Amino acid sequence: MSPAPLQEHPSRSIQHLHTQKWYAWISLSKGQPRILSLEGEIEGNNVGIEAVLLKKKSMEDDDDTLKLELVIHQRPGTWKKLSCWNRAKYDEVLLGNLYSMVYIYVEGSLIEKFPVELLAG
Repeated sequence: MSPAPLQEHPSRSIQHLHTQKWYAWISLSKGQPRILSLEGEIEGNNVGIEAVLLKKKSMEDDDDTLKLELVIHQRPGTWKKLSCWNRAKYDEVLLGNLYSMVYIYVEGSLIEKFPVELLAG
């Protein structure tokens, strides 16, 4: 039996969306592909919340900035109401330019902006 699809969480006011601990890095290990990894936390009202980061199509020529849309989904089932932090992750194998900044949007509004660290291996 396949898992039930995720349901989009009812939109909350962006002013009431709390996030923390955003960090992005690019691994530059010799002989390995360049991989950008990013994580952060989103406050939810139950542990069934899932935060998904989707790459935005950009019309601008800003090749060194990664723009992501944060979408909140509620997994099916009954979940006890409990304020908790839910992890969001994003990974991308880089074939072209390296990113230096990440912008995260919710419903088209910028909510977070932070630099990308380069980690030599």
